[in-house]
Amino acid sequence: SNELEAIFPEGSNVGDSEALAAIWEQPDEFSEAIQRNVDAANELEIAVEDGDAKAIAGAFQELGKSCKGCHESFRKD
Repeated sequence: SNELEAIFPEGSNVGDSEALAAIWEQPDEFSEAIQRNVDAANELEIAVEDGDAKAIAGAFQELGKSCKGCHESFRKD
């Protein structure tokens, strides 16, 4: 999660890719989506460290939602 923004720097929208132009056309929204993913991944890490199965399941679900949300907005089907 912490590496996502570095994968799509300004000017990297060239060549064959599943990335939508929205990544570069809406950089603030893309950064916010990445931050939601980073936050969700951090929450999952905390839940795993605590060992609470219910918290782990909830955090994992939130991480999945953040992945899906970004893919829906910034990735071709």
